[in-house]
Amino acid sequence: MEHFDYEKPLRFHDFQQESTRHVIPHDNRIERLDNWVYGLAGEIGEFIDGLKHPRFYAWNKNEVFSKEHAIVSYLVKEMGDILWYMSNICNTLDLDLETIAKINILKLRHRYETEFDIAVISTRTEKEEQLAQLPEYIKLMGEVVKDVTKSYHTYRSR
Repeated sequence: MEHFDYEKPLRFHDFQQESTRHVIPHDNRIERLDNWVYGLAGEIGEFIDGLKHPRFYAWNKNEVFSKEHAIVSYLVKEMGDILWYMSNICNTLDLDLETIAKINILKLRHRYETEFDIAVISTRTEKEEQLAQLPEYIKLMGEVVKDVTKSYHTYRSR
């Protein structure tokens, strides 16, 4: 097995490349996307179960707090699986996970400015319209659309 340096910082790009090593081959892109989306839904369900079972099915409610380390360890493994599926969805759509993360940060900073504010929810549509006009957003979304368009034409030519 090839050595992986766990001490070195990991970038999204490197994670996306690594996530392609452990995939089931599919005949076409639609099958790959279906597999990743259904897998993502399953992993999210497992993550939720990791929160639900100790909270609602523990015989002793104090037992939940005594097992907090085990619960967090379980959730960390499920979050890794969720990230793996998200990475492969991005790979299938020829999207860059780092760009998706940047767009999300830009969206949330624009929506809430400094911190979460429940009052902002009522102006969400207006904020989304403003976001679409920001030069940074237009640039990042342009990169995504360009990559998806290029990918679509490459896919159609096969």
